[in-house]
Amino acid sequence: MKNWFFLALLLLTSSVFAQWTSQTSPSLVGLVSVSAPSKSVCWIGGGSGVVLRTTDGGTTWTNVGGSSIVDDIYVVNAVDANTCFVSTSPGATNIFRTTNGGSTWTKVYTANPGFIDGICMISATNGYAMGDPQAGKWVTLKTTDGGATWASSAQLSAVGAEAGWNNAMSAVGNNIWFGTNNARVYRSTDAGATWVAQTHPAADTNTFGLCFKDANKGFVGGNALLGTTNAGANWTAVTGKTDSISGIANVGTNWWYIRQAAIYKSTDDGATWAQDLFVSGVGAFNHISVGVSGNQYTVYAVRNDAKIYKYSASFTPVELSSFSARVIGNFAQLSWATASEQNNQGFEIQRSSDMNSWKTVGFVKGNGSTTNRNAYTYQEDISAVNSQVVYYRLRQLDYNGDATVSKTVEVNNKVKASFALDQNYPNPFNPTTTISYSVANEQFVSLKVYNAIGVEVASLVNGIVPAGLHKVGFDATKLGSGIYYYTLKVDGFVKTNKMTVLK
Repeated sequence: MKNWFFLALLLLTSSVFAQWTSQTSPSLVGLVSVSAPSKSVCWIGGGSGVVLRTTDGGTTWTNVGGSSIVDDIYVVNAVDANTCFVSTSPGATNIFRTTNGGSTWTKVYTANPGFIDGICMISATNGYAMGDPQAGKWVTLKTTDGGATWASSAQLSAVGAEAGWNNAMSAVGNNIWFGTNNARVYRSTDAGATWVAQTHPAADTNTFGLCFKDANKGFVGGNALLGTTNAGANWTAVTGKTDSISGIANVGTNWWYIRQAAIYKSTDDGATWAQDLFVSGVGAFNHISVGVSGNQYTVYAVRNDAKIYKYSASFTPVELSSFSARVIGNFAQLSWATASEQNNQGFEIQRSSDMNSWKTVGFVKGNGSTTNRNAYTYQEDISAVNSQVVYYRLRQLDYNGDATVSKTVEVNNKVKASFALDQNYPNPFNPTTTISYSVANEQFVSLKVYNAIGVEVASLVNGIVPAGLHKVGFDATKLGSGIYYYTLKVDGFVKTNKMTVLK
């Protein structure tokens, strides 16, 4: 179901905040949908088959719709500078695909009647699409061949006169959400095989805009802005944000939503919002998208008066504050910490014996976007590694596929410790912290916590544990502020570290 209207090109006066710039658009018809797969590449769809494309960050725009697309475009979803999908309506609904930058377009799906509301390609090969119900069933589609063919993914019954809204769809891995006109969002956790209805506050009947940053946190917009941190099981209204929210975009802890003639922004992961752009006169924003390249991004917003606005900036990438390695018994143990993270999918662990040829031996999930400090560990058995010196590095991956390689650390495979007790993290803490320790072989271990005068306040470990790295949590909820000590005893080895409870 459509949620926009075309408007003849008008002369407007603008109140544009310094970061936003108006682009020179070759279109004279309203622009409806925008998709930016990277900072420099963006595709836009509009009335009468208009498809605009830029590969230089909006400096120049070219109409690449071609003669094969003549109907109004309601949805655009781009994979890269060459591959893009658009859906057209009314009457018959079609999905067109180009793999050569818009030089040619191929019709890969058609239905009559029908209305495709959303397309989400999550990789070069896999993607989803959804459309308004036909014969009482929602149209849910899936592709596994790069969009060359589309097949029904489920039989999802519609309730009453339910319908969707164009561009109100989001996908993260196997998780898919789409909005409706019936105070509910549908969600799938298995790539569209099954669906559940998630009801949000009835006052917000329509879900015009929808965006999730990961499998849990997202926002929907319509008559109000609603947020969730548990994948949509519960929704909370954002105070004061009301009326005709038709698009939402995110990168890291930055969020944007469009509401009529204005764009609003949050820089604290949706906790607070402020107006970022207002364009006075006749006309309104229809859709918004953000493209990321490394630690730089560009936000593109399109309007029903054929206007395009963009805003470019950079964010702090994953800030690695420490990275070290050691050998305990047969295990190489890696430890690292981050001071902050933006768009962090996780870390590939890479090993080498000569610093020339690297092998990925593991993966540790990151924390997405956060300003909190985080500690990570990884261990592997290197008893079969035929090298005295073993090198390790981290390959940090963003959700958009960009990667950054850390410095290299090394361990001596012939010099092995038997036991280790690490500093708790975080420290100081309130009220919980984590203590890590290592043993080379299966051993009886005692790990206890004492107050400043030597009175035992907690016994964390008292039994047989296997070889390797172990972590145990300590909760000081019932203790007062002050200095405490934790002591590891194993096979004659005794070590004590100090920690601070700060309330």
